[in-house]
Amino acid sequence: MPSNLNFIILILISGAPLLLWVTGLFGSVLPGEHIRLMARLSNGAAGLSFIGAALAALLYAVGGKALTVTPFFFVLPRDMGALALSIYINTVTLVMLALVSFVGFVVSRYTRHKPLLGDLRFPLRANRCISSSTRNL
Repeated sequence: MPSNLNFIILILISGAPLLLWVTGLFGSVLPGEHIRLMARLSNGAAGLSFIGAALAALLYAVGGKALTVTPFFFVLPRDMGALALSIYINTVTLVMLALVSFVGFVVSRYTRHKPLLGDLRFPLRANRCISSSTRNL
């Protein structure tokens, strides 16, 4: 049974990808007119996942212990073994989660103001890119 500190670390680790997943699902439901709202939501989710990962790393440094958690376990038929999804929490896991979530936050902040081809915020720039690329064909 994990200690209270390890349980808090596990919740923080699980919350980072789940928060980004829910934000992505929410963004796939909204139409293209809500670009500013989705930009704020994605930046907020990336920032919260970085804060959660950094907090989990700090809590682990204070007094966490290495832990293996298996949230999914399925026995395969005909004695073929088992299929399991396990999370191993140690120093490397938490440092990599904090690093990846920080890079994700920086990329999310950087790309907020960069238009994509066909972006509704910059219709003239998108049309200019399409027309210049078709002229060269």
